Amino acid sequence: NDLLDIVNKNNAGFIHVNGDDEHLLNSAISLLDPTRRRVMGDCAHRLLEAEFSVGTAARLIEDRLESVACG
Repeated sequence: NDLLDIVNKNNAGFIHVNGDDEHLLNSAISLLDPTRRRVMGDCAHRLLEAEFSVGTAARLIEDRLESVACG
């Protein structure tokens, strides 16, 4: 799943496959560390701005429209 890969790769959170209870538990335990939560939250915010912001979406749409018009 693309979202799983991008979130995990960017240290922006945890996504686990349904039924992977041991990894889910380990992830939850790791979030007891306030430094880990802060770092992961910062990474998630950067990922949000870089990949999922309105500005990013608008640029992607604009790029696609330009490539179709020029294509």
